[in-house]
Amino acid sequence: MREIHPNLLWIAVPDAVGDTDATLERFRKWHMWLCHLERLAFVLQDGAERPGRVPWEAPGLAAVFVGGSTRWKLGPEAADLVRQARRRGLQAHMGRISSARTIRYAESIGCTSFDSSRYSRWRELLLDDGLAPASQPPQLRLIP
Repeated sequence: MREIHPNLLWIAVPDAVGDTDATLERFRKWHMWLCHLERLAFVLQDGAERPGRVPWEAPGLAAVFVGGSTRWKLGPEAADLVRQARRRGLQAHMGRISSARTIRYAESIGCTSFDSSRYSRWRELLLDDGLAPASQPPQLRLIP
């Protein structure tokens, strides 16, 4: 078996965009094939706050990946799930972050990483501007 790179934080298990029940079903199917990697991320979708929708006790779970609609991931339900994940010692990642404000917000709710095609596509032009917010005070609320 091939060694996992030591800098690898987690691997997102395949999800169903916007469908928390289908994402949980995919996680259950893929988990048996991937759990030996011991660094799996469950992708949170709209509705993941409902009881039993996040496999908190799954062997190898190392992170949650905040996906779903923009409104949901920037709302209180996703923030609560990130706090739950961090209390359990898991990493928390937010996908599709594209502004300094959302970077600071993700940090304020406990996210430990984020991604944005904006910064990777135009790295030389925008990356410094994308990294600067990490040193700024957190943005505590985005949606009233």
